[in-house]
Amino acid sequence: VMGLTIRDVFWLSLVPGTVALIIIVFAVKEQAGKVDGKFQLLPSIKTVVQGNFLRLLVIVGIFSLGAFNFSFILLNANEAGITDSLIPLVYAVVNVAHVAIAIPAGVLSDRIGKEKAMILGYGTFLLTTLLILFLPANGFNALLVALLFGAYFGIIETVQRALVPGYVDSGLRGTAFGVYYLTVGSAFFVSNAVVGSLWQYFGAQKAAIYSMATTIASIVLLTLFLIKKTKLSQNPQNCSPKSMNRTQRNCINLIFQTQPNSNNGGVTCQEYQVSFARMKKCSGKENPLKKPL
Repeated sequence: VMGLTIRDVFWLSLVPGTVALIIIVFAVKEQAGKVDGKFQLLPSIKTVVQGNFLRLLVIVGIFSLGAFNFSFILLNANEAGITDSLIPLVYAVVNVAHVAIAIPAGVLSDRIGKEKAMILGYGTFLLTTLLILFLPANGFNALLVALLFGAYFGIIETVQRALVPGYVDSGLRGTAFGVYYLTVGSAFFVSNAVVGSLWQYFGAQKAAIYSMATTIASIVLLTLFLIKKTKLSQNPQNCSPKSMNRTQRNCINLIFQTQPNSNNGGVTCQEYQVSFARMKKCSGKENPLKKPL
């Protein structure tokens, strides 16, 4: 196009990235956060990877073990008869669906909850694998698969990472995101290797069955997780960690009773989990009430 070679296109692609880097370096001002005491990596990870966040990581990891990337959608289209020259059109369909669904997915997650929206995203991916498994291989069906895959990716990209801050203390969110991306990235690497091998040696249907199995397992686990979380939120006294004694529980209740948005002193399950890391300050020199949630 326009007489440009592939090398020229790659050189041109450096321009927006360079402009963005210049803006970040010279125009974006970030406030440095204050760290209490000396930072220790392993204790921070241990504090983060527990409770509901650990359960969420397991569910997301299982799903990611079967969540192949867009390259298999392009391969499916090619095997369905779409020529190499039209494969970029299939990729465009994936991206258009991704962009179009992102904002509606975010709005929906704010209304019904991020966990429910994530189940919807997993369900969309499940439908994608079912279409690969059962629909005849032709150009129209390949485009339909690409459209659904783009919608799934837009929902998950918007919602899944937004869940992380709600399950950890604000001072440990950076660590939590690191653990989250390590989990997802590692599982995703395994997924593409397994799906690629199944696709090459046994065909697209066997690869789709594998992804379908991990997705169904993830949907079931996430649904059970959401049901349990909802029940515990209605009775927060059952949600506090088993190791919490009466004094520690009174401390957390005291923290929330002084907050303006604590529902008249009521403490939800999620609030208990987030505050547990802060609980030790009750018996220390620092006043835990200095730091509102």
